[in-house]
Amino acid sequence: MEWNLLNIVAIGCLTAAVVADLRTRKIQNILSLTSLVLCTLAVIYVSSTQSTSHWTEPLKAFGLASVIALSLFAMKVWGGGDAKMFIAVSPLLLFAETPIYLLCCLVWGSVLGLTSALLNARMGAMISNLSVLLIHRKGVDQSHLVKVPFSVALLLGYLSLMTLRGLGAL
Repeated sequence: MEWNLLNIVAIGCLTAAVVADLRTRKIQNILSLTSLVLCTLAVIYVSSTQSTSHWTEPLKAFGLASVIALSLFAMKVWGGGDAKMFIAVSPLLLFAETPIYLLCCLVWGSVLGLTSALLNARMGAMISNLSVLLIHRKGVDQSHLVKVPFSVALLLGYLSLMTLRGLGAL
C-alpha cells in the first residue's frame, strides 16, 4: 500500500469519523467540515510540490462524489454524516476512482450488515425486508432494518481502494 500524505489524511479523517460514529451513532458537522478542509489542504500542498498541477481531478471527483452522496442521502440509503464524509475525502480521489470507492464502500457496508444480522439473529428480518422490496415493491418495516455505522464501510472502502492502487489494478 502506498502511504503518502493524501492517504494518511484520508485514513485519519475516516478513523475520526468511525470513532465518533461508534460512540454516538452520529458524525458531527464540524468533523465533516474539518475533514473536507484537511483533505483540500493536503491536495493543495501535494499539488504545490509537484511540477504539474492537476486541479481538475480533485474538482471532478468532488463533483461526482457530491452527486452520488446527495442522491444516496435523498433515497435514505445513507445518513447525512456518511454522505458528508464521502464528499469530504473525495478531493483525494481521481475522478475515475470515485465510483470504485463507492462500490468498495457498498460491498463493505453489505458485509458489515450481513455480519451484524447474523450475530444479532436478525437474518430473518433482513430477508423479509429484501423480499418486500424486491417482490412487493413496498416500503420496509423500519423496526426490522439492520443498521450499521457506515463510516466503518467508508474507512474499509478507502483501504480497499489503496490496496487496488498498490496492486496496480487502477
